[in-house]
Amino acid sequence: MTSEVPAVPTTRLPGSSRGRWLIALAVAGAAVALLIAAVVLLGGRQTPEALRYIPADAVVVAELRLDLPGDQLQKVGNLLAHFPGFADQSTLGQKLDEAGDRLLANLSQGEVSYTGDLKPWVSGPAFGGIRLTDGAVGEGGLFVATTNGAAGCDQLFEGRSTRVESHRGLEIRVLEGEDGACVIDGRHVIAGDLGSVKAGLDAHAAGNGIDAEEPYRAARAALGGDQLGTVYVSGEAIRRLQADLDAVPVTLFAMELPDWSIAGVRAEDDALILDSLAAPVEAPSAAPSLQSLAPAHPSEMTRFVPADAIAYAEVQGAGTSVMNALALLRADPVLGASLAELDQLLTGFGGAEKLLGWVEDVGVVIMNDGGDMVGEPAGVALLLAPDEATAQERVANYRSLLALAALGGAVELETTTVDGVEVTTVTVAGAAGLPGEAPIQVRFAVNGRVVMLGTTEAVMNAVLAVDPASSLAASDDFTRTTARGLPNPRTMVYFSAEHALALEQHFLPLDQRADFRTNVRPYLEPIEAFHMSATDGPGGPRARIVMTVTEPAQP
Repeated sequence: MTSEVPAVPTTRLPGSSRGRWLIALAVAGAAVALLIAAVVLLGGRQTPEALRYIPADAVVVAELRLDLPGDQLQKVGNLLAHFPGFADQSTLGQKLDEAGDRLLANLSQGEVSYTGDLKPWVSGPAFGGIRLTDGAVGEGGLFVATTNGAAGCDQLFEGRSTRVESHRGLEIRVLEGEDGACVIDGRHVIAGDLGSVKAGLDAHAAGNGIDAEEPYRAARAALGGDQLGTVYVSGEAIRRLQADLDAVPVTLFAMELPDWSIAGVRAEDDALILDSLAAPVEAPSAAPSLQSLAPAHPSEMTRFVPADAIAYAEVQGAGTSVMNALALLRADPVLGASLAELDQLLTGFGGAEKLLGWVEDVGVVIMNDGGDMVGEPAGVALLLAPDEATAQERVANYRSLLALAALGGAVELETTTVDGVEVTTVTVAGAAGLPGEAPIQVRFAVNGRVVMLGTTEAVMNAVLAVDPASSLAASDDFTRTTARGLPNPRTMVYFSAEHALALEQHFLPLDQRADFRTNVRPYLEPIEAFHMSATDGPGGPRARIVMTVTEPAQP
């Protein structure tokens, strides 16, 4: 016989299930709210109070962050650790003060001290603004800095006659007979012309300074990250000067301005990076029909550049850009007639299109022409053709024209072969045809799709001798530095600090070399290279300059 367990009676409170759900939702909502608050308060980049004093009509706004915001304190420390005297990070602040004192002492012949004269005034974010007043730029401006509480307007105007004006409950010190003013608002000093100082106080009180302007906010957001300094330019403010700009009778220089442009510099562990970008601009509807630029692409010419080049610059779509610039100039009512004379002059070379239109990319190589010995810098220009046949055809045409010139006796042609490539040397008897002047020589050759134009035999031979393993493209320094730049730039400039330093014997007098090697060179040797890259994509033009330093010494 089985026994049944009697059911335990339960009492269910009305709405108890619904109450538990409401409590759970309330707890979850509170957690989400706390999470959002933590992200905003701890992870967000707050607007510096000093920026709120810059009026919204500022044309240019500059920012200086000697307080090293966010990750910049650590990044600056890691970067400076590559240089003499900065290896100990525990004394970074002291070292920066010492470096600032030395720099300002040298610039001011000992009259200005960083720690004594500048640091009390700039102990936090500092901003400067140039305003547009009375239809002109530069008539109004102000400087706003976060002080350490010890700075005052009396120090700024020491020994000069001043008067006091009251504005928004604050006393403004005004220079007698001059348009200069200063006011202290808490820990902030606001200095500039009187109108701009009052406008700054008004903007701060009303909350409608430049920090509330959408173009500035968009520019700063596009730049992103913590910066050591920034410079912002308002296209809208400059457009107010359009009536004055229209007085310039050149259509090319009156093109549409972007709504904003901004540049900022920041430190990385092994690099200093300056970014510049602008809002996209639509081409004016009345512009002449222009050729489309080919998409930016990885460089096709760095494999022809020796790894020990001092500098290399490349512009993609150079031929198309030149033809478009000529089209814009021809459309200009003033310059069009003058350009017709140039077109007539180029007719003998087949016209501008035949002379330059075939060029896709242009590169310029700067090298030491002394090889292992130190010589003068010399260069080779690289012109990329659509194919090898076009390159050979263009060079053949140039040879024919030069052969005709050689019949007059002022030009000599000589053909040699270097590493299987035919090189033509053109010698002009005297500079500008003047007797007694040294002859001028230019060398040109075709290597695949690339037309090469060189100034000296040593540099031309060095470029022709490059193989993939010894090229700039395979160089560790080049690869490391360009990796910090913009991908597939349309314009690129690379400068090797290491190979440039090798020229000190050429540029420095003998009596200055010892001092240079002791006091200057140790601070230059950690610098590896500089690289500039620029693009012009749909998001607007962008450029980046990178300075890289050598790998830190291993402990």
